[in-house]
Amino acid sequence: MSTSINYFKVKKDSRIEQVEKVCSLFIKKCREQDRTLYVISHKFVKNDKVWFKGFICCPNQLLQTAYWCESVLPNKSWILDFTESLYVPVLEGGIKVVMNPIRLCNPFLTSPEFLITAYYDTI
Repeated sequence: MSTSINYFKVKKDSRIEQVEKVCSLFIKKCREQDRTLYVISHKFVKNDKVWFKGFICCPNQLLQTAYWCESVLPNKSWILDFTESLYVPVLEGGIKVVMNPIRLCNPFLTSPEFLITAYYDTI
């Protein structure tokens, strides 16, 4: 049996309350199932690689702001992707929901510049 990555993309028009609820639910479930949760608030390209900024919730209860490259996500992790959402969660003395600065720069952004394929297992 192979382990697969669980990837969840949050809707573009999710309200602050929905973002808070989704984050809380996923943090709770990941801790219960001893999994790491990657919460992606922003993605960008640097040196021809896709990078993410967000925070990581470890099974040992630790919440930590982080940057990571697309290729380093382990297979048993869960991923919450807010990169196209109007609001994104960030860590600022706890989880705080803020307006996505990428959406502020380009409110008509409807599709990403690149496809992210590392989240899916090929069977």
